[in-house]
Amino acid sequence: MFVRVLKVALLSVLLVTSSLSCATVSPHQNFKNQLQKAVGTNIDDAYPGSWRYRRDPIEVRTLKNGNVEYTYLYMRGRSCKFMFEVNPSTSIIVGTRFEGKEFDCVINP
Repeated sequence: MFVRVLKVALLSVLLVTSSLSCATVSPHQNFKNQLQKAVGTNIDDAYPGSWRYRRDPIEVRTLKNGNVEYTYLYMRGRSCKFMFEVNPSTSIIVGTRFEGKEFDCVINP
């Protein structure tokens, strides 16, 4: 009987600990973290940074500093767009940003 109670208590502690470790990053913060991981990668890669699938840009424009900004729609029906700033001579992503509501720009951890 004591062993069973000990097992249940240990399992409960493990479940609480694991659920707390998952809750340390909000879905919006996770979105921003994943976006930042793209910096330093090549825009021509199939999955720059850690984005799940290749997207076609909805807008491409040259910035005043000579870099090119690619704008992507994150999900249809949501306000979220994200941008990659790319050095045109190296095709390396040098910066990122996003526009949209916090609850639309999310990736569940």
